[in-house]
Amino acid sequence: MDKEVFLRLLEPAGEEALRLASAMEPREENFLAHKAELCRAGLDGPLASAALETVILRRRAREKFTLADRMFFDRESLEQASSEICARHRAKRFRDTNRIADLGCSIGGDAIALADYAPLTAVDREPLRLLMARENLAVYTRGADVSWVQADLNEAGLLDRLPLRDAAVFCDPSRREDGRRVFSVRQYSPAWDVLDDWRRTYPDMRLCVKASPGIRLHEIEDGDPEVEFVSLRGELKEAVVWYGAFRTAARRATLLPEGETMTGSEPESAALSQPCNICMNRIRPSCARGSSGNWRRGFRLPGSIRGSRILPRTSFANPLGRGRSESKTTCLLD
Repeated sequence: MDKEVFLRLLEPAGEEALRLASAMEPREENFLAHKAELCRAGLDGPLASAALETVILRRRAREKFTLADRMFFDRESLEQASSEICARHRAKRFRDTNRIADLGCSIGGDAIALADYAPLTAVDREPLRLLMARENLAVYTRGADVSWVQADLNEAGLLDRLPLRDAAVFCDPSRREDGRRVFSVRQYSPAWDVLDDWRRTYPDMRLCVKASPGIRLHEIEDGDPEVEFVSLRGELKEAVVWYGAFRTAARRATLLPEGETMTGSEPESAALSQPCNICMNRIRPSCARGSSGNWRRGFRLPGSIRGSRILPRTSFANPLGRGRSESKTTCLLD
């Protein structure tokens, strides 16, 4: 779908095309047959394809967005978009800011949450995604105090050109190259080197960067950030890297939607001083990554779990594990 076809979807004829496509309950495997049927009903090929693709993506997006049936996406942007729950969790740290910059806003998944807290400048290099983001924020009755900027985040001097000197910055780099996922931050767009340049230019910048949950921690050591691993309903979804005044710990693991969190404040090389007061068995991925693979040092866990020895066989609710834990198979983390 290109910009011109997307704009047609917003017109009465496009709304009717979406209605007809939705009534078909289309599937990927029947796309061509549904398109032919829409064309027989009087739609041209590009509009029929755009309507079908939108309806199919809206169905997929229901897992992430409560108002997905009124939103707009392309395939790649939906795959990389933050869910409402994750975006709202992240946006809470922006509550005391005067202005926010969403750099790489894509279709607006994070902008929807960030716009609750301060005037927002949303930047993306793709004009189609900026248009989609504008429509998606309107669906959530956001966008009244949002400035839209088309720009490439790799552009030299971008932050000087934008009114961002005092802004808190959220950046969601592209983690795809030629349609495939990349795992090194050096392959992100913008690459992490660009983000490091931003921080050196503005040493007091409050910066939050969304990254892959498989991020290579040794690649982001400069700047001593907080790295938060976020799990949603038991699945490790993302890493969030916090710089400047946003930093609250060295490592953090967060479980959503429960909101349980644990932090690590000591370096892995620190000598063990006191035992950790937790027993558990089935470690959730966000907790495992949030510990940097080292559960023996420096972690403060929620007060809902206690224990300093191996207990008799018993079952107890375990917000940091999966389901319930039985202490017979639980190892003491000391």
